[in-house]
Amino acid sequence: MRNFAAIKTEAIDQSPEPRFLEQVELFFNRAAVKTGISEDFLDLIKTCDNVVRFSIPLVRDNGTLETIMCYRAQHKHHHLPVKGGTRYSEHIDL
Repeated sequence: MRNFAAIKTEAIDQSPEPRFLEQVELFFNRAAVKTGISEDFLDLIKTCDNVVRFSIPLVRDNGTLETIMCYRAQHKHHHLPVKGGTRYSEHIDL
């Protein structure tokens, strides 16, 4: 039986253009296979430590008020500064 990382990598490699998260998983899985680290510990490394959700009020040029939902994912607090970024778009969700 093949390991999970190899199967996941093959599935992503077949898509024409992976989304950002899929690209991150692809590179993670390619590197993970070469480390010899157990899959359960790799799963721990992949998980997000915190997600901060907030909204930004935005006044459009036409004067209407719109609220945009934003997310900041924080990864691996043991490495400072915390890695992550703020994402805002109508196409992004948690």
